Amino acid sequence: MARRLLSLWFPRLASDHALRHRPVPGPFALVLRSGRGDRLHCLNPAAEARGLHRGMALADAR
Repeated sequence: MARRLLSLWFPRLASDHALRHRPVPGPFALVLRSGRGDRLHCLNPAAEARGLHRGMALADAR
């Protein structure tokens, strides 16, 4: 019997979920705290349009 694998990737799942509960007009980003400092983890399209990207340091994003 052949085995099938399915891989799904939702790059904005965390931000979409957060925005569903509390809508925010404009740019929105979730921050992940790690040993190297705070980094942007998930962004909405408005934040990406302003030049922010995933993995960017929070200090640089501000």
